[in-house]
Amino acid sequence: MKKIQLIYPLLLAIYPSLFLFTSNFSEASGASFYPVVLASLIVTALLYGLFFLFIRDFKKSALYLFPFLVIFFAMGHISFDFVDRFWEVGPLLVRIKEKLHLEVSDVTLWAWPQFLLFGICYFFFVKYLRKIKQETLDRFTQALFVVSFLLIIFQAIDLANSLWLKGGESGQSRKKLEVKASANSLFATTVNLPDIYYIIPDGHPRADVLAKYHKFDNSKFIAGLEDMGFFVAKNSYSNYAATFLSITSSLNMRYINYFAERNGQRSRHTLNVYNELWDNEVFKFLHAKGYTNYHLQNSWMGAKTNRYADIELPCIEEEKKDDIFLNLFINSTMLYLFLTNDIAHDIAKCHMKGIEQLSQLYKIPGPKFVSAHLRPPHPPFVFDRDGNFIENDLYTDNTEGPKVRAWFHFDMFVDQMVFVDKQLSELAANIIANTPNGAIIIFQSDHGARIVSNTSSNDFRQARHANFTAIYHPDKTKLFDDNITPVNIFRIIFNHYLGGNFEILPNKIYYSEYGHPFDFSEMNF
Repeated sequence: MKKIQLIYPLLLAIYPSLFLFTSNFSEASGASFYPVVLASLIVTALLYGLFFLFIRDFKKSALYLFPFLVIFFAMGHISFDFVDRFWEVGPLLVRIKEKLHLEVSDVTLWAWPQFLLFGICYFFFVKYLRKIKQETLDRFTQALFVVSFLLIIFQAIDLANSLWLKGGESGQSRKKLEVKASANSLFATTVNLPDIYYIIPDGHPRADVLAKYHKFDNSKFIAGLEDMGFFVAKNSYSNYAATFLSITSSLNMRYINYFAERNGQRSRHTLNVYNELWDNEVFKFLHAKGYTNYHLQNSWMGAKTNRYADIELPCIEEEKKDDIFLNLFINSTMLYLFLTNDIAHDIAKCHMKGIEQLSQLYKIPGPKFVSAHLRPPHPPFVFDRDGNFIENDLYTDNTEGPKVRAWFHFDMFVDQMVFVDKQLSELAANIIANTPNGAIIIFQSDHGARIVSNTSSNDFRQARHANFTAIYHPDKTKLFDDNITPVNIFRIIFNHYLGGNFEILPNKIYYSEYGHPFDFSEMNF
């Protein structure tokens, strides 16, 4: 019995880190999950030893450490979730910063009072523990042991299920696209194939949404693209509201609602969706046609790497800071108070290097397909309108969760978008002018912007799906209409240029929340 009593205090101390990490595993990179969790458990064990060194009691050491670890590992979740639910505190924080001339982010300013509150609560908790009798302490510790043990068992099952879904592929749910050659295609042979650039500015809204909610007129940017020969859709919508769902659907040229049945409608496991994003049908079709597939890396999980690409274009040398799980770890814990601006700086460097690489690819001979997900204009806001790095940005990492408060800084969002739009215009002009065989350029955002906090409102859902779509192709015939959705873009291009015979699918829109990404509701706007 005494040996068991030595084990369960340590179990209590380890549980907070294990629970919080495995609960987010579906959004994390498996390659980075294990070392970060191992490091957290080592730190937990060391802290437990330090507490025991001073207290000399296994049970009390665990009980003292437990709330401290919960505060440390949950502070990012609690802080961001509170700001998200009560986002009206944003204007108040701005006024406080201006009054006191503080150079800190809104989130950091909001977190420090919470940190102080947690510290006061912890002080009284410890004071209470020192007064209770040993018999009561034993019952309290035993109850926590039972709860923690059961939760760890449930979490282990949840994690095993996530790993199983990551590797499993269902032949029934994932049908291969059958393509028949068409004699009417413009380029039925592999001679003089046009380069294809698929560039996704994350969260870029449609022009009418910008005008209505952001009070911004981007007609100059649109007109510039149209002067170059782009078709800019006036009523385009994304098929899905979440980045990983939208891009997976686009690159596989099909609706992916079968994941609701495969994963469970209320499931949060997403790794098998990411596998389908990477091992996609567009890559396979173009590779068979003689194309070289290029993938531009960045720190979002879906773009961090793609082993199915022929060539990966690296992001920045400091790859450890672009690790999606490390970012998740920092933003979930107390560490975000100190480290978020460093990550924002790396995101900015990664973006600039990516644009530079995209502008040089035309020099490489042979037909190319280039897929590039650009994190801006999506938060965090790392650029001003002129492309200068913002030292004290309102940081919110691009992980799937409640950290969405930054969207409501409309001025910062528009400034970053203006800079990105300028880069897109220059990139398009450069590619068109320097590609002898012609180029197909697809600017297509994965979804629109967040414009209100009420996610159940029709305004929110319509704006969220109202994405930006602009397509340039060599012969400039009318291939697309204003109601185009991403699921059909490659079908139309492949039919016209590469001998495809794909059916054009009906345009459908499916909304789902990040908390339950497979609980789809069909929208009619």
